[in-house]
Amino acid sequence: LALLLLAFSGCSSYEPKIKEGAMVPSPRTLQQVSDDVPKAFSDLNEIINGIKDKETAKAAVPNVKEGFDRTILLLREFQAVAKDATRERRQQFDQSLWKLEILRDQAFGGLQKRVPNIPDELSKAFLDGKEAIQQAKEDIENNVEPPPPPAPTEILAGKQPDKSTWMMGVLVLGIVGACVGFLFGDGIWSNAIRLVNLIFAGLLTMTFFEPAAAFISGYQEDIHTFAAFLDFLTFWTCFVFFMAIFLAVTDKVSRVRVRFLQIAERIGGPLLAACIGWVMAGIVLASLHAAPLAEYPMLGTFQPQANMFFGMFAPDREWLGFTKYQSGGTFYCGHEYTPDFIKNNDQRRKMLEQYIVKTDAIRVNKDFIRQPVAPKPTPAPTPPPPATPPAKPAGAQGQPPAVNPAPAAAPGTKPAEKPAGAKGTAAK
Repeated sequence: LALLLLAFSGCSSYEPKIKEGAMVPSPRTLQQVSDDVPKAFSDLNEIINGIKDKETAKAAVPNVKEGFDRTILLLREFQAVAKDATRERRQQFDQSLWKLEILRDQAFGGLQKRVPNIPDELSKAFLDGKEAIQQAKEDIENNVEPPPPPAPTEILAGKQPDKSTWMMGVLVLGIVGACVGFLFGDGIWSNAIRLVNLIFAGLLTMTFFEPAAAFISGYQEDIHTFAAFLDFLTFWTCFVFFMAIFLAVTDKVSRVRVRFLQIAERIGGPLLAACIGWVMAGIVLASLHAAPLAEYPMLGTFQPQANMFFGMFAPDREWLGFTKYQSGGTFYCGHEYTPDFIKNNDQRRKMLEQYIVKTDAIRVNKDFIRQPVAPKPTPAPTPPPPATPPAKPAGAQGQPPAVNPAPAAAPGTKPAEKPAGAKGTAAK
């Protein structure tokens, strides 16, 4: 338990803080760019030297393209900052770049010897990257105006509110105080088992709540319209489910309470209850990142960039860092826990807030649901063909047709009398 708590308290550095502020990066110096160019070529050579056969060559195509793109961006950046550079400085850079290109060509020549049949995609990526680098070199030599930098696609966080996180600190104190108040009398043994159950239930929740939300959102179109709520709901559904199972199993297995010295019970019971409260506070704050809230909710006191326990500690980042640390060990399931949990959910809450401000709607959201399928148009009913009038009999020209002629009376019978008040009915 001591090692587990020490690992939990020291894991806040595993979950980085999110970036904020302007989306345009500050320009770097000429020396900084010059130092990064050899490193980019070195990384590209490592990718090429790591190709051993045709299968790894196919898999390395995206990495080779990314390496060339990074090198070209650095050359364009050097082109932008080298306007006022001296001639000697430019010549020095050209010589170093010439040596780097020789090393790159040697690495590709070695690749051709190792893998005789290089895939066409890899050859094309290498030739395209080589031509782009040559074009960038000519632009630098001719002092051509560099192209504008590409617009950043990353949605950075808005400016952090100039407020304290007092409400989050009060929330953490309330959670820890409630746990201590309810559990301090249970003793060391029960609280120790409960702490282990809480940590395991929290780790399994962090593993399964996102796949569960994705499954539910894709189950039906109507359910998908509530996608903004599903992460938060599945988080607590999974937590309650796993916690209930662990409590039921441990209560069934451990029926006898282990007794300790009285002084140990009086100190260890409340201490473990406080540890339970601190872990629970980290789980609660981590769930608020995935909640359908604004970017800075709760009067601006929920600030992902800050240490939300009165500026001193960050229970949410400690829990997320502990999750990432454990995902690479015992709970490894094929991929490590992503370190972008805070940043991704901050972007999600920001998009949700902007959409709600524009539309006053949260359920039908173009950023969270798929577009509905347009109904098929119903065909218009075809009009009936016009009726053709019957042919007139011979000798009936100029005579109006008879309308409902009365049947002829039988001989020897009186014609039927008209009822009273029926005069003029036929005319009407």
